[in-house]
Amino acid sequence: MLDDKGFPFIVLEAKKEDIPSLAGKEQARKYALAQNCRFIILSNGNQHYLWDLYRGNPNIFSRIPSPETVIGYNTFKLNPQSLISEEVKENYIIRTQRPDYDKDPIYIDETQRKNFLEVNKLSLLRKYQVRAIERIQEEVKNGKDRFLFEVATGTGKTLTAAAVIKLFLRTGNARRILFLVDRLELEDQANKAFKLYLRTK
Repeated sequence: MLDDKGFPFIVLEAKKEDIPSLAGKEQARKYALAQNCRFIILSNGNQHYLWDLYRGNPNIFSRIPSPETVIGYNTFKLNPQSLISEEVKENYIIRTQRPDYDKDPIYIDETQRKNFLEVNKLSLLRKYQVRAIERIQEEVKNGKDRFLFEVATGTGKTLTAAAVIKLFLRTGNARRILFLVDRLELEDQANKAFKLYLRTK
């Protein structure tokens, strides 16, 4: 596929239906590098992958993406420095939920503070959750772009995920977020939680 200036933009590596789409991965990479293309589509007619050579491994798609979709990826530029320098404290989520929370007289009164947070459903990050976000920032500073948290049940994974989502969206390092779960009830639970954590007043 060519861009609007007539230069190669996407390499399409097509295989027969009975051959895995990824079978031509290395061959396609050579073609792409020779043509100075960033993107590769790998398909056997049933299974399709979009491969951004700048971003690691191919990602599966339900259908072959349009050139316009891929152009969106091409124009999107990461901003690692803004992510690294973003200040994340225990009130990182609350600042989204209710930016002026700390000016409320009830919150200022330390004897009523806990009740104020509970009544208004405001969520402070725990120290280890803040530390998890800081570890992402440290890894980005070291050139990494993949992260894995492994924590026990009941330790606030969804709240931590909300903070990560806010971090990437707020700093311009993501346009959309895909959050995967393995059960429908978890989908509903996560959806309600994210609306609570990331709502704006």
